[in-house]
Amino acid sequence: MSFSYPFFWWILPFVLLISVAIAVWLYAKNPLQISSKLLSILLITIRALCLFFLFLLLLGPLFKWKQTTFLKPLLLLAIDNSESMLLHSDAADIKQNLASQIDKIKQELENDYSVETVLFSDQVKSQDSLNFKGKLTGFDALFEDAKLRFANRNEGAMLLISDGNYNTGTEPSYLANDFRFPVYTLGTGDTSSFKDCWLHHPKYNELVYAENAFTIAFNAQAKGFPIANSQVQLFENGKCLATKPVQLKNGQVQNCFFEILAQKEGVHTYQIKLQAVSGEKTIANNQLQVVVEVLKSKQKIVLVYAAPHPDIAAIKQLLQANKNIDLETVSLQEHQASSIQKSDVYILYQIPGQKSEALKLIEQLNSAQMPQFYILGAQTNLAALNQLKMGFEIYGNRNSTSDAKAWNVKTENLFISDADFSVLEKLPPLTVPYGTYQLAPFAEVILGQQIGYVKTDLPLLFFLKNHSQKKAVLCGEGLWHWKLLAFQQNKNNEFLMGLLSKTIQYIAGKEDKSRFRVKPLKKLFDENEEIQFEAAYFNELFEPSNAERVLLSITTEQNKEFKFEFEKNDQAYQLNAGLLAPGIYKYKAEVEGISGLQKQGSFQVKQVLAEQSVSGANHTTLRKLAAESNGMFFPYQQIADFPAVLKKQNPSKQVIVEIDIVQELISFKFLLFALFLLASVEWFVRKWNGFI
Repeated sequence: MSFSYPFFWWILPFVLLISVAIAVWLYAKNPLQISSKLLSILLITIRALCLFFLFLLLLGPLFKWKQTTFLKPLLLLAIDNSESMLLHSDAADIKQNLASQIDKIKQELENDYSVETVLFSDQVKSQDSLNFKGKLTGFDALFEDAKLRFANRNEGAMLLISDGNYNTGTEPSYLANDFRFPVYTLGTGDTSSFKDCWLHHPKYNELVYAENAFTIAFNAQAKGFPIANSQVQLFENGKCLATKPVQLKNGQVQNCFFEILAQKEGVHTYQIKLQAVSGEKTIANNQLQVVVEVLKSKQKIVLVYAAPHPDIAAIKQLLQANKNIDLETVSLQEHQASSIQKSDVYILYQIPGQKSEALKLIEQLNSAQMPQFYILGAQTNLAALNQLKMGFEIYGNRNSTSDAKAWNVKTENLFISDADFSVLEKLPPLTVPYGTYQLAPFAEVILGQQIGYVKTDLPLLFFLKNHSQKKAVLCGEGLWHWKLLAFQQNKNNEFLMGLLSKTIQYIAGKEDKSRFRVKPLKKLFDENEEIQFEAAYFNELFEPSNAERVLLSITTEQNKEFKFEFEKNDQAYQLNAGLLAPGIYKYKAEVEGISGLQKQGSFQVKQVLAEQSVSGANHTTLRKLAAESNGMFFPYQQIADFPAVLKKQNPSKQVIVEIDIVQELISFKFLLFALFLLASVEWFVRKWNGFI
């Protein structure tokens, strides 16, 4: 045993001496007129011990000692809890008897192993009912959970019970290379071939713009049929939009697609159905569901320039390639003020010019709170620009420029992806104004200037967000060089197109400025996702506050209402409404007791049919996983043999472990009892002898 104080044993005698001295001092002059010397010594001793223990508690020492324990090897039972487990011929046996079989394994092995059980599908849960309702199956989360459980434990083995099918994550056998424990796999389901046709792997954009055509691609497949003639149909709200014939050959994947014109804004749910073929075992996997959100039509962008420049043509070509942008390119002299009300963003190329032209245009744009994207160059009048007090100023000699390459300032940059870093480094320098740059605190720098090999703090691309208006500033000309070189290296201009489009999208985004704001984290949820909301309330001084109660009601398509109350989180609110069945829902939120502060909207929960596309058990995956981890594969019919095989191949070996136990002195209950007993004895003696 040791103590937290290195000199505790040296301090102890002094504590005892002080305690005795105080006790003697209290009774030395015999204030109670005690006639018996023996009684006086007894009271002094009791008081000294009380003081001694009290002083020890004030010092607060930590007692540390080693405790030897025997650790049993850990046996982890992992059971697939997904829907596909009940799609095979042994479904009734699995549903009725698997739980009892697991209990028998636990009883037989619990003396030799520390047995833990987890259920997995798209999530891993330690305490849940075995209901086989998981909507997806993946092994990544299971194996990550297993690594954490086996860490610093006596590693035994894992028994994985599954049909072997997975529809998300990594091939399980690849994950087994890091294991230091064997994985025994027990395969359920039927691997024999049967006739079936199914649809799988839909590919589509979840967000599309109105008046744009988009494609829904998917795969159709058949087995057990030499040739299966059928047709696929596209439905929305029960109405058939398109039909295509398909000819499926045994084992071959048929690529199919539908092309649709997005028209009405909002959330659209499409069903793709494969007409049943005679002899199919199941038709549950003959359909897919696709949910697409159609957004507002194209953004109106106006590019205004004071004088012709090769950059104008480059910007025009890059933006016109984006189908969601309606670009108008106009010189300053030909620009009409009426365009402002019809536009979403203005790009001002080297404006104001050397003659301070366009100052009136900028004033009109600011009055309309129009998002603006400034591109500076040698012909930009910096003095006139500085007078606008937009949040940045550049002081330098007129027409004085330098060359600067771009470098990524932010480690987490939404505008520059990892794949774009290599492209950015190879781009030639831009011609930038030379001088001293001063930015307001609300400026956000995205790209910096690299002069030679030195990455400076000077900004190249930055954003200004002040009140309700956003602006972007690119401090350089020469984008046409970037366009040519990027295309020469990559055979495309995706990087530059993406940078310009994201910049425009960012400054064009409109923010909610109301006192009460509510939104679901997503507009489209999968049925296995929890529905979560965020809310914010601002008082009359427009200060964030969560002093009030915020209520939410969710209404189904059948007008059934669910009521919730938001939880308070720092100065905001959050709500987890749990899981909801597939369908379209409306929500309404309000601040209790304050009229006029209400928000409403809608969201959709889409059905997850991945598990329904299973056409048989996949024991090959389970066999590979067992082989890679030095385990063994069992068919479900041999589940009773597992305990004996485990004891033979991986016998229980307990490990002796020394654990450091650290405990505060005050946690020893006998010490508190001793203090109470001593104080009680002293009081009783004094009371008995009439000293109280």
